[in-house]
Amino acid sequence: MAKPIMYKYLIKHPGEEAAGIRSFTDIISIGVESGDPGGELQGEDSFAECMRQTLQEWYDGADVIFAAVLG
Repeated sequence: MAKPIMYKYLIKHPGEEAAGIRSFTDIISIGVESGDPGGELQGEDSFAECMRQTLQEWYDGADVIFAAVLG
């Protein structure tokens, strides 16, 4: 059985006072229990980059930085 992998991302949102959104930072962790998310390990077609782009869309206006792969 493969060892689980944890992907970590740092979210840094500058806020938007006119819309009532305060600035914030957060850390998002995505766990892959199988240890194999499939696809490329690095690069623009990798699982890590796909998840970074998805989080970028979800946290509109924030910087999303891929921080680490633990596993």
